[in-house]
Amino acid sequence: MANCEKWSVVGTSYTKKVSTYGCYDSLGIVVGMKAVGTGIPENTYVSSIDADNYLTLNKDATSQSPGTIAYSHHNEIRYCTFDNFGTITPNGCIIENCVFQNLKTTAPISATNALVIDSTTSMNRIKSNTFINCNKAVKFTSAGVYDFTDMFFYGNAYDIENASGSDLTINVINSGNASTYINSAGGSITIKNKVTLTLTGIVSGSEVRIYSYGTTTELAGIEDSSTTLIYEYNYTSGTYVDVVVHNINYIYYRLEHYLLLSVNSTLPIQQEIDRFYNNPS
Repeated sequence: MANCEKWSVVGTSYTKKVSTYGCYDSLGIVVGMKAVGTGIPENTYVSSIDADNYLTLNKDATSQSPGTIAYSHHNEIRYCTFDNFGTITPNGCIIENCVFQNLKTTAPISATNALVIDSTTSMNRIKSNTFINCNKAVKFTSAGVYDFTDMFFYGNAYDIENASGSDLTINVINSGNASTYINSAGGSITIKNKVTLTLTGIVSGSEVRIYSYGTTTELAGIEDSSTTLIYEYNYTSGTYVDVVVHNINYIYYRLEHYLLLSVNSTLPIQQEIDRFYNNPS
């Protein structure tokens, strides 16, 4: 737990002293970080790091009423927003349902990564987070197989940095969209994000083909279909396909430039009867 005293008036500012204990300490916390969470007033920032387990938060707000605020921590960070912040090394903390946005890459912080992960054990305690505009969002310093459970990335230069000098495998679990990466010290990264596109409403006996967009490269298909077709793919951002369905009694169906999603999805197929087709047999 983190113990907090009352906000005390200092001129037109309110200053909060925050004491933390447990395995979590001030590593990764820098002056200028914005503090966002339940009971924390708007525009509250870390103004000083007094010790490994003692921070000062400051807010300029003349209308804020002094009161007691409890911070639940004890090796867990949930439902928080980190904005305009510096690199964080979790060291085994649970981090869930948080938003990391606008990593401060210029002075005085000059950060490069939102999170630095040194083991699979540490990564297994980090789930359901979102990284927005975070340069190289998650950095790995050790080789291994890591699970990304419900992790989403938007607007980063790279979602993943491999600084281990060896090979990494990222398994996207449940949902997620990690796709861009850099091997800054050699090695390689393999992202395994198995997702399915299910075509439904197909007229039985139709020929169904899925092609890489604008090409004749077939990704999936069947000569004589049932009413559904399931296409499993490894998600990569910005991948488009063409879908073709043919049945001699129906008008030729073609859907071009269909964007494959980062989550399981369904595409209803609506074939129209060809009223002018005449089968002489």
